[in-house]
Amino acid sequence: MKIMFYFGHPAQYLFLREAVSRLKSQDYSIIILIKTKDVLEDLLLEDNVEYTNILPRQRGSSKTSIITSLIKRVAKVFPLVLKEKPNLQ
Repeated sequence: MKIMFYFGHPAQYLFLREAVSRLKSQDYSIIILIKTKDVLEDLLLEDNVEYTNILPRQRGSSKTSIITSLIKRVAKVFPLVLKEKPNLQ
């Protein structure tokens, strides 16, 4: 079974860290997508977890930046979902 996770905040990863670890140990195929946020990437590197950073640059705080970032995120995630065909997202 193939499972895809998207983490946009370090707390999301910390909450599901144990679940991801257990699923991997049971031979599930895990795909992790992230956006650059605070220490999220550092946490994944520390845990030796493979991931794809779909938005390597942090967004601005204006409303335009937020909307643009959302559109970019969807534009990057959607093709990956179609390509990888995960069972759970």
